[in-house]
Amino acid sequence: MLVKEAKEITGGGILNGNTKMPGATYATDPFLCITGQRLRKQANTSCSKCYAVKIAKLRPSAAKGYNSRHMAMARASHDLYGPTGVSWVDAMVFMINKYAEKTGDYEFRWFDAGDVPHRDSFELIAWVASRTPKVKHWIPTKEYKWYSQWINNPNTVVPVNMVVRVSTPKVDGRPLTGVSHSSTVHHKQEHSGHECKAYRTDKTNKVWSKDEFKALTRPEKKVIDFGHCGNCRACWSKDVKNVSYGLH
Repeated sequence: MLVKEAKEITGGGILNGNTKMPGATYATDPFLCITGQRLRKQANTSCSKCYAVKIAKLRPSAAKGYNSRHMAMARASHDLYGPTGVSWVDAMVFMINKYAEKTGDYEFRWFDAGDVPHRDSFELIAWVASRTPKVKHWIPTKEYKWYSQWINNPNTVVPVNMVVRVSTPKVDGRPLTGVSHSSTVHHKQEHSGHECKAYRTDKTNKVWSKDEFKALTRPEKKVIDFGHCGNCRACWSKDVKNVSYGLH
């Protein structure tokens, strides 16, 4: 398979432009999130402050790419066992393995924008993960109903390198129960579980203390360039039950 062909099949291919995060990503349309559309209209939800929506509004090319990937994945999910689903999986496996071997980055993030477009998308991702065994896959989602249907299906097999984190809708909400892995957003309350320190991790991978970070001015923070994962890989780890992100 050629890279050009793989990109056409998947609606644009995987993305590797995020220098603050290891590995590559696959983003879908934030305007078409099933649960996110409703949550964007509600105060005190992380979706009401969706950065991907802001990017899509500012950059038409990004919006077009989000939508193209969303539709490609939706078509593949609808045709899960048919030629469209099979070719989409083949293309994703080809690109993910090629990128990992080339760069040495063996992490992959799904949905740095958007969410699963179809109830069978989790199974589609599981097939990709099972065929990219050296790569760790992190799937954040707010589509709890679809996830619950998939994970409770007796035929579902979750690859060891795949972590689905079901996100709590409300800021300062508690981790959802009944799921193996989750994520939350904290603001006025203390974090639950593992605190993501990316907001105070700079481009040299230094993690600044909370006091050091608070003492900096906004222009200083911009120059220092925070927001990096650094050496942390908690989001991809099955040993970490909940990851809590500070509201920013």
